[in-house]
Amino acid sequence: MEKLSQAFFASAQTPEEGGSLMVEPDTLMPSETHATAQDARFDPVAAMVQARDKMLAEAQETWDSIQAMEASPERVRMEAEFSRTSAELLSATQADPFFRDHATIAEPGDDLFANLTLSSLQHVREGLWADDPRVGKITRTLDDLRDALTSAFSKDPEVVAQMGTAPEELAGCVLQGAHSIAQAAMWRARAESLDEESSARLTVVLEKGHRMVEGVAVPRDLAEHLALDQLLTLDKHHQLADVLVIEALVDRMAGALSNGDLAKVFAGDSTPLQDEIRDPAVRAAVAAELKNEADVVAGHGPREGETVEAYQAMAHACQAELAAERSPDHLRRCRRSGGSQSKRKAETYQTFPHDLLLPLPGVGELKDNDPRSKLRHVYGV
Repeated sequence: MEKLSQAFFASAQTPEEGGSLMVEPDTLMPSETHATAQDARFDPVAAMVQARDKMLAEAQETWDSIQAMEASPERVRMEAEFSRTSAELLSATQADPFFRDHATIAEPGDDLFANLTLSSLQHVREGLWADDPRVGKITRTLDDLRDALTSAFSKDPEVVAQMGTAPEELAGCVLQGAHSIAQAAMWRARAESLDEESSARLTVVLEKGHRMVEGVAVPRDLAEHLALDQLLTLDKHHQLADVLVIEALVDRMAGALSNGDLAKVFAGDSTPLQDEIRDPAVRAAVAAELKNEADVVAGHGPREGETVEAYQAMAHACQAELAAERSPDHLRRCRRSGGSQSKRKAETYQTFPHDLLLPLPGVGELKDNDPRSKLRHVYGV
């Protein structure tokens, strides 16, 4: 008990004194594990889990020791002390800059390799069941891009090596799409350490990779899922017009809907979009952007600088409602009532991430039709 209390106290005091909660690697793991790490076969995740489990086991042992004491005021005092040191440890861990920077995603402007589409593809894949055919589709898309990026980065192996990396690793970093503050800072420091000539060569290599990433075609039946993921994860001040997957859906709907249906959407009625876009928040965002683009095309003024905030709130509300409907109490009530209401909502809402029930219905290619020309026609200009 004394050993754990000392560890708790030291952990709480360290950040206050300007130190770090991190210790030397050989303190966190047995000597044989440390030797393995030096041999390049170290599993950092396993080591972190091992350290956490050891600390939790010691904490449980300490609590059990307190409970085994004879009934006395001293036991009450020790219970209070245990609670206080536990709170101090939790607070100290959350406040430590090392852990905070590894647990927080970097702002896109600070991340050399940030890409919203790639991070969304990763999120959506993680949320699907393993046997969902869309998992394979996303994996094939990412694997093809990985091969292309690896080939591109291999064109200048010298500058890649100067950054302390390899083409395969650099490709994997790009595919990640979003990175922690610590990751982003590490890669930025590597890039900034290059001399002027090497920096120019790196720029050429990364620009080629950037063009490949921008050219990735999102599978049609995943566009709505990516749009929902981005509405849920973007900063609320992000411009709606800058969400590329929303804009792709706008172009698709402009080409797929009849002139009469488009006129309804421009008038504020999003009903024509229901069969094509099942999620209410994504549907509302696409309807708003259709109206905004039509106003610009028709010369009714500049595009409004609308953010994702309202649609993000709508998406979170829909997700919360769906989560409540999957609760045990709600399911019992549905069984008693026949489940008609939940069935109707399941047919209307697209759930995320584990209940992606239906892909987007297929929509014919635009062929020679220009969506913006169609918008002008509907507006009569």
